[in-house]
Amino acid sequence: MLDPTQADCLSVCLKIMSDGVSLADLTDHYIPAVARKIGQDWCDDQITFASGTVGVARLQWLVGSLERKFPQSKIRNDEPGILMVVPAGEQHTLGAIVLSSQLRRRGFRIALGLEATGDFQDLHVANANIKVAMISASSGTQIDDLRALVSATKNALGKDTPVVIGGTITDTSLDIRELAGADHVTSDVDEALEVCGLAIG
Repeated sequence: MLDPTQADCLSVCLKIMSDGVSLADLTDHYIPAVARKIGQDWCDDQITFASGTVGVARLQWLVGSLERKFPQSKIRNDEPGILMVVPAGEQHTLGAIVLSSQLRRRGFRIALGLEATGDFQDLHVANANIKVAMISASSGTQIDDLRALVSATKNALGKDTPVVIGGTITDTSLDIRELAGADHVTSDVDEALEVCGLAIG
């Protein structure tokens, strides 16, 4: 992912898939593992901040490129929609992009709300059959900002629309559900779908 050309990075991924690794495993396991390795190398001063940022951005680009190359045909317009929200100020959106890919493979349509704040009004999803909102937040997200974002999301989609918070913020000892006013807190995609009544049998 630190190679000078995007084409070479994509070629490596296609070679991995030709050796028998599925698109799901590549997206759900390999790409996050590489992202963690890049982060650790930066912490250990093995790579520069600029190189690490480029590497993670390239991983995000890869997820989109692979989805376009191998489109998921089972998504239908009448399937439930999920709003994926990333709070403003997050350094990376790779986690939300990977989760969106997982959900699309399960047949859900995804609407993205990036750089979202307490003023968030995603009006274009009003008729998109949105059934759940998922907020991907890091451990550095301020609770006050997260609470305002949960409130704004419910105002945009309706009070009965469940809001799930996931991401590294769930690794903290705080009671995120209570403090932020969310309906559920989990970083497990299957658990999130089940508690929101969208589990696929």
